[in-house]
Amino acid sequence: MCFQLCDVKGSYVTTDPQGLFITECRDRYFWVSVDVGFAGHVPRFEAVVENGVHIISEDHAPMCGYTLNNLNGRASLRASYFSCHTENQNDSNFLFKLNVVLTDHTGIEKKYSLTENCTLPVDWSSKEIICEEHYIEVGLVKAGNVNPVWYAVLLLLIKTIKNGFSLYLHFLDAMSIADARRMGYMLDSTPNRVVFRSAYNQTHSTITEIDRIAVEVIHATVFFRQKWAVVMLDTVAYLSAPSSFDGVILHWRTPKVMTPLVQDFPGFVSRSIELGVDARLLDEATRKAMGYVLGDDGQVVQVSVPFGAPGGSRMSLVENNVYKESYKALLCYEHIYSHVFMDDNETETRHRQLRVMETPLVPRIPFAIDETVPREEVFTVYLGSFASDVELIAIKLNENNLSVTDAIQQHYLITKIPHINGTHGFIIKVPFEDKSVNRMYLGEGLLQYSVEINYTLNIIERNDTFFHHVSVVAHVNDAFPPDVTAFCTAQSIIFRINHPKQAGLWEVCVGHQALTSDLSRLKGYILKNDSQSMTLEVPLFTSGYIYEDITLRNFVGTFEILIRDSKTLEIHKRTTKNCYFQTEELTVCSTDGMMTVVATTTKTWPTVPPSSTTLLDRRCRPKATDETRVMFSFGVDACGTRLMLGDGYIVYENEVISDGGVIIDQESAITRESKFRYLSIYETSKYVKIELGEIRLIFENKKNSDQLLFFPSEYFRLTVRCFYTLDSVKKVFTSRLFEGPGFGTVKITDTTGVKGLY
Repeated sequence: MCFQLCDVKGSYVTTDPQGLFITECRDRYFWVSVDVGFAGHVPRFEAVVENGVHIISEDHAPMCGYTLNNLNGRASLRASYFSCHTENQNDSNFLFKLNVVLTDHTGIEKKYSLTENCTLPVDWSSKEIICEEHYIEVGLVKAGNVNPVWYAVLLLLIKTIKNGFSLYLHFLDAMSIADARRMGYMLDSTPNRVVFRSAYNQTHSTITEIDRIAVEVIHATVFFRQKWAVVMLDTVAYLSAPSSFDGVILHWRTPKVMTPLVQDFPGFVSRSIELGVDARLLDEATRKAMGYVLGDDGQVVQVSVPFGAPGGSRMSLVENNVYKESYKALLCYEHIYSHVFMDDNETETRHRQLRVMETPLVPRIPFAIDETVPREEVFTVYLGSFASDVELIAIKLNENNLSVTDAIQQHYLITKIPHINGTHGFIIKVPFEDKSVNRMYLGEGLLQYSVEINYTLNIIERNDTFFHHVSVVAHVNDAFPPDVTAFCTAQSIIFRINHPKQAGLWEVCVGHQALTSDLSRLKGYILKNDSQSMTLEVPLFTSGYIYEDITLRNFVGTFEILIRDSKTLEIHKRTTKNCYFQTEELTVCSTDGMMTVVATTTKTWPTVPPSSTTLLDRRCRPKATDETRVMFSFGVDACGTRLMLGDGYIVYENEVISDGGVIIDQESAITRESKFRYLSIYETSKYVKIELGEIRLIFENKKNSDQLLFFPSEYFRLTVRCFYTLDSVKKVFTSRLFEGPGFGTVKITDTTGVKGLY
């Protein structure tokens, strides 16, 4: 993270191969971090010395200069360079020997040894005051003048000083180091410095106000014998009041000048004020980039930290499906100043405060950002931001419920987006053409896509589930249905459909069926495709035509193609082409149950006069005739039409028949009702009649003729049929209405069995 890179004090990092431990030598302390998730349990730290180990417990840590933390899934230890059990080499090199004890899920402990040698990167100031999370530590160089204010006290206490140190707490008598430790104070001597350490809220600390800011003060004086002189060092440690939160920003105020520390104000010189986080200082550019604000009005230093700023940690909680968070940041504040005494001696003080700034639980309603670019035809939706302990476990796209695993397997793109402040969000991509996306054509080339996304999220450690709903809409312009042109040929209608800009948005239909290569082959259409357009040729009499205005001369053939939304199947464009075709022969089965037949009666010999034809019901005569053709138009429930059921079809059948109009002798005319199963021959002076079953032949009786002519009394029969699919039938036995036209067939039947006789 950025603040690691910006450690202005020059720390370095070492990491074990598995990434379980991270250790760093920082400017004033040694830091160890352990991955709790990998370890399974919060680890135990031990300080290793020659005669054994010392457990670093919560109670033991403040007195000995240790700070324990467990944040963001990692347990950490900060150890002051002057902490107990640390090997100190001339106050510049510090050797740490630690054990990290991990307990796995079965209760078995594993111990890992860590050894780190840290070199001081920045020289010590004359006086260093560090206000840690749980303790105050003051370090002073073993040199300097005796403060005249305390000279009288020194005379009273000098007799109590033997070999070593004595500690004097204000308002109390002097005490030995042993007595001080029993009271919770630590006093130690290093090669060049004296170190005093105390926990907060001790009996002898006081609360006072400086510039209307409450501070905790511990004021102590250390006496020690140096050669043949007694040296007195005055120590003052203080900690400012806690931070405040206004719902958006954390605020912290501290006096710029601490009067207990600065007794001669005219000699006070402020050198620098710096701010950092996570116990490390930041350079100014990085601090500003991370949102930390440091202000100074001359008397009070003001610090502002936005909720969720980098370097802090967030904790999540759910109450009544309301996602809430608290935010915590370990603020690092340092003020370096000098104090010039009347004798021109100058001492430098480095005063550092490590303050935990924490908010109460705050509702953090997730926010969605629609990052969709319509021309990409993909919904891109960001949802955030969440603390590190929140995971996405499922999504619901309209009515399609999916776990995250299933969604990824179905090729939805779900990405976790980490942020510099330790939070993260999620990006979901859903193609416009996905089955879960709603689509609506608004007209004028404007197309609307929409999707409802319901997120299911979970707080990992608490197993608290909560939900969030997002509705997104996108519009695509210039999404017109494709242009269609049509023209007629002698035997077909040809449609040309330009390819639309939005591929896959529209589909061409014939009736209720999408036009595909398979459908074209099945129906007998001719379909061609190129990069610019699609061409459909519909030959005459193939499925889908409607025939109107039929005469013996010509008729109108109509064919329609539809453009519909390929997803919703809503029709958005109809292209109908009417063409005149020359009438030759046809059979039309219309949706209103009318059969129209145009047939040629000259395909047999002798030819049949068209005007002599009828249907099975002899009362049904032609609508029109010419020299060679006849046209009938009748209902499927009239003119003797027969109804039959076929495989998936209803079949209506009738016949065009003719008796030729031949009657040789009125007195001996042979009726159609006669049926003979044997051969009979009758002869008169005028004709010869031969009957064989249903076949009747009449010949002129010309004894001396060299040829015989035959005139069968029934020699022309044309069977016509209309086929309607069963699923197109609306009202078969009432009004004879059909969803679509049927198709017809014509079959010529030779009833004589004789082609000619000479």
